[in-house]
Amino acid sequence: MVSGRAVIIGLLALIEKFRPDHAVMPNPPPGVTVLIPAHNEESVIVQTVNSVLHSDLKDLHIIVVNDGSADRTGELLDTNFSRDPRVRIIHQVNRGKAAALNLAMSLADTEIVVTIDADTEIEPDAIGKLIRHFSDPKVGAVAGNVKVGNRSRWLTRWQALEYITSQNMEKRASTS
Repeated sequence: MVSGRAVIIGLLALIEKFRPDHAVMPNPPPGVTVLIPAHNEESVIVQTVNSVLHSDLKDLHIIVVNDGSADRTGELLDTNFSRDPRVRIIHQVNRGKAAALNLAMSLADTEIVVTIDADTEIEPDAIGKLIRHFSDPKVGAVAGNVKVGNRSRWLTRWQALEYITSQNMEKRASTS
């Protein structure tokens, strides 16, 4: 049964991959807010926010919720991004990722909201590739293609394989 499921998922993913892509970026592109919940992410948070700021979209806002970090996450956010009008930094006591996302969502005032983890780097064209699918009024949500960046250890190689086989292929297959 597992092998049969894998074959079916694989076939559906291949069909979706070769279907023509009719998604077109609206002109002008809609406003986008990227929500980033962060808890004890001092080693990656600056790189994450910078990767979003390097997006090729012009009307882009970022809301970072520092969710009670005990490390230098909040300090690094304030030092690096408090003067950037595109970045809004919220500090709250630790209430968990869901509460941080809910708070950020309540503050977002754009047509489209994208959420990423605080340890995520995105390509400059990633958000544009996501939001162009909303040109179809039947589309209510879009999921990106997650890739593991650091594949230097056996555990991260297995994680990359898991993402490819279980998450990304299933997402692609489910759109068929």
